[in-house]
Amino acid sequence: MQVPTRPFWTVWDWVGTLWVLPACVLVGLPGAIMLAHFMLSRGYVLIWVQIQMVMWVTIVTASIFYLVVIQ
Repeated sequence: MQVPTRPFWTVWDWVGTLWVLPACVLVGLPGAIMLAHFMLSRGYVLIWVQIQMVMWVTIVTASIFYLVVIQ
């Protein structure tokens, strides 16, 4: 585990982080739309919101983990 010594991210760190989010969105979008349609049409709004929260917390945590630990 290597602790980053730079005081601030370079441009490439930001670019490397930012491309991950659209990739996750593009891969998950069709499934998410189908799941949302199914759940919202049956009134499972709270479950849908919880899934969204878990998904975004996972994405953000994975991004931070990638930047801090792996690089």
